[in-house]
Amino acid sequence: MAGSPKLRQNCWLLDDVLPKDHCIPAQYLAEAPDGVFQNFCSLLSRDVYSEGDAQSLYDYVMRRKSEMSEPFLTMLTIWLADELKHYEALRRTYRCLAGVSFADMDRRFAARVHEFEPLQMALEDEFTLLVTLMFDEIGSVYSYRRDLREYYRYFGQSIERIGHHLVKDEGMHFNNAAEVLLTCHSHRLSEVKGLLENISQLESSLKTYYKTFF
Repeated sequence: MAGSPKLRQNCWLLDDVLPKDHCIPAQYLAEAPDGVFQNFCSLLSRDVYSEGDAQSLYDYVMRRKSEMSEPFLTMLTIWLADELKHYEALRRTYRCLAGVSFADMDRRFAARVHEFEPLQMALEDEFTLLVTLMFDEIGSVYSYRRDLREYYRYFGQSIERIGHHLVKDEGMHFNNAAEVLLTCHSHRLSEVKGLLENISQLESSLKTYYKTFF
């Protein structure tokens, strides 16, 4: 392995951006275009929990820790910290927008069942995990960019800043995974294109979200 990957993290404090007791001014709710409020609440009802699902994937990888390189484990620690911050940020957004209590969100999240078996092809080893993570993170970048334009910008500066941080963080996760891939698995780069095609086919074939990847 040549050198060490250059891992980066977008450092921001959630409490400075969106305090736990934040309230959205009524004018934003009144002025949002038709359907935006309802559609944003529906989106958050899914996104909140999918960000929290990162913990189950991290725990799965940690059970296989001996198979993983130190750069990969360092990258994954950064990734988890960000994803759990996203989880809390979206919990706060969902609460102040839709009025769903933290206790209710806790109950719903605790009832989730995380399945890995349908995704084994994408979880085979560190290399496949990295490529799958890159696939998932770049998808998140594009999704959050769209959501920022369609939803986050209508509900005040604090909510909009959360959207910007989500986009930036997911982009850094993609870059960090690419750094580890280039540093630790450069001899397998010729496999990336075919693996990405297989991952895309797997995602398209799944009938449901298994609360891990995709």
